[in-house]
Amino acid sequence: MPSLFSMKYKIFPLFIFIFILILFPVFSQAEPSQYGKKMAEKALNEKIYDERMWHVLMEYKKPAGRKLRSLVDDEKFFLAENGKYSPKDELEATILSLFNNDLSKNDDNSHPVCVFAGRREWLVERLNIDRNKLPEKSCTKYNEFKKKMDPASVTVIFPFMYLKNPASMFGHTMIRINNSSNDPLTSYSVTFAADMPEDVNGIEYVTLGLFGGYFGYFTIKEYYKTIFEYGNMENRDIWEYDLNLTKDETIKLFNHLWEMQGIGSDYYFFDENCSYNMLMLLESARPDLYLSTSILWEAPTDTIKKIKKSGLIDDKKYRPSHIKILEIYSKGLPNKAVTLAQDVAKGKKNIEDINNSNYSVEEKAAIYDLAIEAMRFNFLQKEYLTEQIVKDYQANTINILANRAKLGVVSHKKIDEPGSPDEGHNITRISIGVGAENFKDFYTEAGFKLGFHDLDDIDKGFIQNSQLTVLDVNVRWNTRTNEVTVPEAALLRFSSYSPVSRMSKSLSWKIEAAGEERDYKNGSFFTPYISGGIGVTFADGGFSSWIMADVDLAFSEGYNPYWTGLGFGGDVGLMYSFIGGKFLARGYYRYFVLENLGAEFGGNFTYTIPVTQNNSIEIKYAYKNHWEIENHDIGLSWRFYF
Repeated sequence: MPSLFSMKYKIFPLFIFIFILILFPVFSQAEPSQYGKKMAEKALNEKIYDERMWHVLMEYKKPAGRKLRSLVDDEKFFLAENGKYSPKDELEATILSLFNNDLSKNDDNSHPVCVFAGRREWLVERLNIDRNKLPEKSCTKYNEFKKKMDPASVTVIFPFMYLKNPASMFGHTMIRINNSSNDPLTSYSVTFAADMPEDVNGIEYVTLGLFGGYFGYFTIKEYYKTIFEYGNMENRDIWEYDLNLTKDETIKLFNHLWEMQGIGSDYYFFDENCSYNMLMLLESARPDLYLSTSILWEAPTDTIKKIKKSGLIDDKKYRPSHIKILEIYSKGLPNKAVTLAQDVAKGKKNIEDINNSNYSVEEKAAIYDLAIEAMRFNFLQKEYLTEQIVKDYQANTINILANRAKLGVVSHKKIDEPGSPDEGHNITRISIGVGAENFKDFYTEAGFKLGFHDLDDIDKGFIQNSQLTVLDVNVRWNTRTNEVTVPEAALLRFSSYSPVSRMSKSLSWKIEAAGEERDYKNGSFFTPYISGGIGVTFADGGFSSWIMADVDLAFSEGYNPYWTGLGFGGDVGLMYSFIGGKFLARGYYRYFVLENLGAEFGGNFTYTIPVTQNNSIEIKYAYKNHWEIENHDIGLSWRFYF
């Protein structure tokens, strides 16, 4: 039997070993913990919480009349209890959290070292932190995501305005993070959008968008899916702006994007929207840009202009919508030839029908080209793709291309680039003008328009034959009577005069909520009204003309005895750009029912002359005959866009 002494000396080393195992984690953490506190103290002493990059990463802003706060509205983004409002507290909490090994629990990916890559890398660089002092974390999710994205360069993407969706009627801004292969289709697009139901109506969208009723998030998807969504499904032109960010700057942007994934912020229609958040991402790559500033709102077109002004753009590319490609390929072909190409694309007719036709070799080649594009368009419009559909499409494409090649004719179809968004006028406008009513009452006039684009504005950089006006007010001073009046004011004017073509059967339409000075038998009154119409537009060369049936619901004491007038009538118009300017002529007729029967009709023309990108001169003449009371108005005004 072993002695008590011998047992003591056998147990003692075991006790020491267990004691060391228990205390080892404490000792192993002691140095990083102390080091972390030292780094936090250094950061506070140097007041780096006031530095530009920290404010960019945390999205700290100080709106007029309000205290400093972060525009991020998700609690998960902050490590300090008061982090949304205190850059100092959030900085200290961030540094201490980076060196706290216990925060990850059983998942390395949840540790701040892995989650907040943007903050981590900036603090390491700014404070000269020894990376070996940071907790050893695998960060597998971050590493896998970085490997998948392979960030090498950045491109800003601008899908043109889309009038059929209220969420996209101002256009859209996103970025593409290009991989090292420099293949756009295999790269990824990044966008910030409101999380809202697909069936949201225009009124609900505008109301909730104005007052922050939606939460917005960053989403990432393959770029070829973006092209499918915007260029094929919605038939929107896409502009691509390559930026001159370095590889290191691109990595900084990627790191900030990583820590913003799944983080929500209140979405506001005018300022904290897709454009604002894209600009914030770009600032995280190069903080001295100061892009995320706006006076009234942050519109997608203004975003492109800010980026251009900052010197970020290296090159730009135009990607036309598929419907535009079809229209170009069908140009010059007879109607029967276009129908033949469409029937072949749909499988209603065979390729032999093209070969056996009486068309020339050049025309047959053009029919083949159109059939290929039409078939691609039909394929991309399908909501669900089965394996058999894909195989049939591939086989038919190969068959058509093989027959097309036998003709030996080279296609010379060229798609002209329209004016790019960065070349268009700014969206907010003031105007000053002079004129005369009935050729005797001279006046001066001033106007203000919050946005966006009128029919009589120069179309360069915007969708032709479209109008989207928000809050447009004109004030007039009659020099003879010394009276100040509001001849017209609009809350909203929204119209699309899309031309009918062989490839597109779009209807034209308009919606207005506005008011104007109208003459009645019992006097002249400012008359609020709501009107809408539907019709067709035709285009040929530089001309566009339309005819439209409309309804007008107006409210004024001129409509006795119920103060309500309901008018039915029509609207015709003509637009033509020549000599560098834009000519617009319109005519209307409405017959009002209810108690007061009567008619109003009139017309106007304007000629807008661009002086610079954001300056123009407008000459106008208008004639009104309301209730057999005539009015002539002629004027000249200068317009400034900002």
